Amino acid sequence: MPGGEPDGGKMTQQQQNGAAKAQQKLEDLVARQQELLRLMLKLLRDELELLKNRKAESLPGISRQKVDVLSQIRLTDQAMGAHPEVARLKGDLLEERKKISALLEECQNQNAVNGRLIEMQLASNRRLSSMLSKLRDSSSVTYDKSGLSRSGGATRFDISC
Repeated sequence: MPGGEPDGGKMTQQQQNGAAKAQQKLEDLVARQQELLRLMLKLLRDELELLKNRKAESLPGISRQKVDVLSQIRLTDQAMGAHPEVARLKGDLLEERKKISALLEECQNQNAVNGRLIEMQLASNRRLSSMLSKLRDSSSVTYDKSGLSRSGGATRFDISC
C-alpha cells in the first residue's frame, strides 16, 4: 500500500477489543463482575415478582435481559481468568473474589426458587386444563341408539346386537 502499513500490521476489531480487555485493571474487572451479578440478581427477583403476579407476558423481556447479562458475566469471567495478574484473586483481591462467589451463589439460589415456582405453576395449569377438558367432555351432547340427544356423563353402548 502506498504510504501506509501492509494489511498484516493492522489489528482486527476483535483483537483490539481483546487487547483493551487485557489492559483493564483486574480491580476494574472484579468490580464489573460484581456489578453484573447484582444486576442478574435484580433481574431474577423481578422475574420472581412477575411469576408471583402471573404476568407471563413480561417474562420474555426479562429473559432476554438475563441472557445478555449472562453473556457479559461470561466474558468478564474469561477476561479475569486470562488477566496477567489473575493470581491476585487469591491474594490481595481474595475478599472481592469471595463477594463475587457469594453473589453468584445468591443468583443460583434465586434461579432455583424461580424454577420451582415455574414448575408449580405448570403443574397447576395442567390440572386446570385437565379439569376443563373433563367439564367440556361431560357437558357435550351425545346421541343414543334411537337418535335422541343425551348430555353429560359417559355414553353406554348397547352391544347386544
